Amino acid sequence: MARFSTYATVALAFCVLVAADSFAAKKDDIGSADRVVNQVEGTYADSSNATVTKVVKSEDRLRANEVITTGPDSGTEISFIDETLFTIGPESSVVLDEFVYDSDPSKGRLAITATKGVFRFLSGKFASSAYEIKTPTATMGVRGTFFDVIVEEDGLTTVAVQEGEVELANFDGEAILIPAGLSSIVKPAPPGEF
Repeated sequence: MARFSTYATVALAFCVLVAADSFAAKKDDIGSADRVVNQVEGTYADSSNATVTKVVKSEDRLRANEVITTGPDSGTEISFIDETLFTIGPESSVVLDEFVYDSDPSKGRLAITATKGVFRFLSGKFASSAYEIKTPTATMGVRGTFFDVIVEEDGLTTVAVQEGEVELANFDGEAILIPAGLSSIVKPAPPGEF
């Protein structure tokens, strides 16, 4: 818990600075970078399947399968069409794996892979079963909630729930339900084990 507090003090201070804005979405958008601080890049495959890397600016539209990376003292807040808010802190990397929007919230889907860094997630209008967040060591199922995630270089994942609940599972299928006010850690497998 002390380890989480050390990282969280600096990283979550950044998250507080990045406030939420809503946006009017175009038909094919999955969301936008509402706030951008310093160095944020997006990498994706264009229509000819060539890899494109762009500097992400405030109000830029984002797409499924785009990789968002942030530099030191950098970050962004993404708002998705369903009003989910996802804040990415300094020196982080995330893949916006999948976003399926449907006016019926029970048919929507949002999947994100957080490979390293610090993140804050506030669920939107989709059904709780629509959200999935993966890290190198864990998978999170969202239960209508607001929570913080730290993913270290070795994949160690810390989840701290602010509101609602998060189902946290390791890749062996062991899962726990984390209620508001508590946190949990998933460690990487020891060397030589999978």
